[in-house]
Formats: sequence, C-alpha cells, structure tokens
Amino acid sequence: MKVRYTRRALRQLAEILDYVKGRSPQGAANIKRRLQAVIDLLAAHPNSGRLTDKNDIRRAVVRPYPYVIFYRPDATGIVIHGVRHAARRPPESTRAR
Repeated sequence: MKVRYTRRALRQLAEILDYVKGRSPQGAANIKRRLQAVIDLLAAHPNSGRLTDKNDIRRAVVRPYPYVIFYRPDATGIVIHGVRHAARRPPESTRAR
C-alpha cells in the first residue's frame, strides 16, 4: 500500500532525526530504521494502530523508542499525519480511545 506524509509529519520526522543525530549519529540511524519498519508494517496492516478521538486518525507506538506515529488509512494506503515523542503531552483530539 502507498504511504504519504503531510508536510507537518515530514517536518517532525526531520526535527526528531536532526536532534538525535546531533547527539548520536548511530542512534539517529537506528531510530530512522525502526520508524521506517513500523511505517511499512502500518502500510501492510493499516488498521493495526489504536484509534484516537480525531476523525479516524490512528496511533502506533514505535517500540523500543519513545515515538508515536499518527496516521489515517485510506483507500490507497496510509497518510502519516504526525510523529512525536511519547513523553510530550498529546493534543486532546489525538488521545487514544
């Protein structure tokens, strides 16, 4: 299935990886690989993430790293709407049901 990203999601991914890369280039490479693996899994199984309270947006935790991917399945694949550190307080509208 096709994976698309919002501009916001691309910006968040870049910010996360730039931040980690400044402290550990190898750590950033590991996180990038794991994020991609989870995104590939979501593309293959689009309804596997937990629903949030916002318009069919789902969330998936990127274990063992503390990141959460927010995405929406559609007829052709998934759209990644955001990626954030799990310690950050989520907006009310994206809290898991």
